[in-house]
Amino acid sequence: MAATAPAFGLIGTLVDLVITLENLGTNPEAIGPALAIALRTTLYGVLLARLVFLQAASKLGQREGIIRFCNNLVSEGFDMLAEHKSPRYIQDKMNSFLDPAIRYHLDKGGRGAQQGGGGRQQPRRRRGRNKALERRPWPSRPLSRTPKGRRKTG
Repeated sequence: MAATAPAFGLIGTLVDLVITLENLGTNPEAIGPALAIALRTTLYGVLLARLVFLQAASKLGQREGIIRFCNNLVSEGFDMLAEHKSPRYIQDKMNSFLDPAIRYHLDKGGRGAQQGGGGRQQPRRRRGRNKALERRPWPSRPLSRTPKGRRKTG
């Protein structure tokens, strides 16, 4: 789209110039505003290409590259799992794709020194009742139907 926007601007310029030249003999005072519109279409085409379409294409290219990298990483991991490679080998191979700041270490309980410092594991969450489930909006007892088809708590 970024490559075609200036071309559309030039097409608008040419169309307006043809209309201006057709009306050249009848109304010479309309030449100035008509030429301004003709050049404005070129300006709009170039501005749209440079400020909107090229920026959007760049952002989409970055996102597509990230998605492609993630998909390659996942497929590489699945290939190694299918080949029954050891967990240590899979860890080393997968970490070779990643930045050292986000590497995963099995011995250090996750990301190791980056999160816990020196291999300390994160404290475990308490397993208890979820507070959100204690305030549930529905009745705790099962619903039964009355003879008229309305629901009531039983």
